[in-house]
Amino acid sequence: MEQIEKLIRLIEINLKKKKKIFFFFDYDGVLVPMQNNPDTAYLPGTTKDGLIRLIKNKLFKVALVSGRTLSTLKRLTKFNNKKVVFIGSHGFELLYKGKASFFSKQNISTINKIRPKALKVSKSVAKGFLEHKPYTFTYHIRDTKKVDLVERLNKAMKKFLKENKLHNKLSVLKGKNIIEVLPQEVSKGKAIEKIIKLYLNYLPIYFGDDVTDISALKIVKKYKGISVSLNPKLSYKADFVLDPKNMLAILNTLR
Repeated sequence: MEQIEKLIRLIEINLKKKKKIFFFFDYDGVLVPMQNNPDTAYLPGTTKDGLIRLIKNKLFKVALVSGRTLSTLKRLTKFNNKKVVFIGSHGFELLYKGKASFFSKQNISTINKIRPKALKVSKSVAKGFLEHKPYTFTYHIRDTKKVDLVERLNKAMKKFLKENKLHNKLSVLKGKNIIEVLPQEVSKGKAIEKIIKLYLNYLPIYFGDDVTDISALKIVKKYKGISVSLNPKLSYKADFVLDPKNMLAILNTLR
């Protein structure tokens, strides 16, 4: 039996036991294929239809999780349903029952202060572009002539933070051709834990594909949930490892 069949079977077993399920979906790389231009990563209509079917089921809750800002995530998904929970900026922002809030307001000004110098450091290591986010520093690498650029930039950025005595306030996250700097108190894991605690009678299932999702994958295991990776190279060992192409099949199966 393939991983996708095992996962669907496990979900069906829980549903037969009248267990409610809270689905947490990372956005880029899970619901939407990775794009060279992040501004064009719109939610496909077929995927959106599948999510809507989940939302309509009284046994399910749905949250969309992303490193993107709430405003960008809403623009790309065109979701206006208050039943959908949005977690943006790696957990910095939360839209719950139609009301927006911050997980933390610490170190926002620090991120803005280091942005020009951090950009200079990034460009000295690799060609790329800065994605304009108000609460994080996000640099996309677009340099194909060099190797190991993510790790090299990761080390350079950590050195920069240490030299400026900010290594105890800010963290560096490395993803797929991307480096992000954000406050240490913020993570996808901490954000989804806040939601999970409100729905302890639900089985949490998290779908992620990147290093930035590891904190969330660990949290669902803490609450005896199911962790699903859509990246076989991810360093964290999830309960299930699926091909990103399986996502639509899962959404179409669960109604």
